Formats: sequence, structure tokens, C-alpha cells
Amino acid sequence: MAKAPSAFDDSGHGKAGSPSPADHAMRTTTIVLTASADRHVRDHDLATALDLLRLPEGCANGDLVSLEAGKGVRHDFSIIRRRWVAAANSTNLEITLDYPAASPRR
Repeated sequence: MAKAPSAFDDSGHGKAGSPSPADHAMRTTTIVLTASADRHVRDHDLATALDLLRLPEGCANGDLVSLEAGKGVRHDFSIIRRRWVAAANSTNLEITLDYPAASPRR
């Protein structure tokens, strides 16, 4: 029986290979803020911490993002939107954060 093509072998569908888990987790995304999240970031001087934030592609809508800054103070944001932006030969994941974090729905 023939085996289905896989991204992990060289079955004639381009160069085989996948990023290592560490490389995949460190891939950068663009962070976009809602108006309330932007206000909170400015009011609490979190711009630098937000610039250092690296979210993996596997994060999903509704996920909680806790940003720790200062003396262990935690600022909770929620992911409300994921959008792939495709232009020319590149794609970029854009993640929108909201504040305050929405409570999880049950």
C-alpha cells in the first residue's frame, strides 16, 4: 500500500524538514492591542515587556496571556483574534490581545 506524502519525508513535495520545537516556539508574531489593552499597557508602563513577548503559533482565541512585570505583578490579557496576513512571499500571524482578560466560558 502506498504511503501518503508527509512533510517529514522527501516524497517529491519539496524539501523535507520541519522546525525544531524550540525554533517553532520562538517564532515571532505581531501583537495588536484593543483600545482598552493599549490604555492598560500605557498606564502601567508595560510597552517594553510587551515588546519582548513571543507567543507561539499554537496559541488560540480565549487563551489567557499573563504578563509579569515589576514586583511580580501579573497583568492578564486574553487573545480575542488570530489573523494570518499574507503579502507577496510572506505570511505573518497577528494576535490581538484584550484587557481585562475575558473569563473563560463554561
